[in-house]
Amino acid sequence: MSSLHEVRNSLTAYRCYKTVWAMKIDKINHLSDKVDDDNGDRYELVSSVGNTVVVTSTYIQRYSPYSGGYYVMYTDGYESFSPAKAFEDGYIPFAVDFSEAARYPDIPDRVTIEHIYSLIESEEYMDIPGTTTTVCVIRLKNGHTSIGEAASVSKDIYDETVGKTIAKKNAMDKIIPLEAYLIRQRKYEMDLNKKETDY
Repeated sequence: MSSLHEVRNSLTAYRCYKTVWAMKIDKINHLSDKVDDDNGDRYELVSSVGNTVVVTSTYIQRYSPYSGGYYVMYTDGYESFSPAKAFEDGYIPFAVDFSEAARYPDIPDRVTIEHIYSLIESEEYMDIPGTTTTVCVIRLKNGHTSIGEAASVSKDIYDETVGKTIAKKNAMDKIIPLEAYLIRQRKYEMDLNKKETDY
């Protein structure tokens, strides 16, 4: 039979960097009045400070948890059990910031006017002959164009400068929901990639 040293020499060492949620079990209560149709009886795991987690009989049969060990939940919702020494040697508690800013540190949490301006490559204006309508065409650096219009109700109060300002604002306003969509899409893709790497 190979010695522990010989076995280790044939393996690759790994260090764990995963974040898990866990609770040290103080006692286990059988909830006889709560039965899961698919998984049988329910059991309540209780910590020393009164926190509780309810698990199925499948969990109990698979892991045979006991007082002093740890109930463990991984980021994908997978539940497990760990003896105290193995868990405490590998993990230390820390505060988790659940805000979106913390979850996506490299993705902005809002669309700012400064960001919209940074996307603009050029802007052109035109007045529609015989009308009081001014059109602004904004071309973005990625080639996309956004068009805004402004119209005065009377030629007597028509002001070209005001018309350009309003038309540009209307063109920029159309860009905002597109950028908001991109932010949400980036967060969605980041969550998908994280789930893939967690498996």
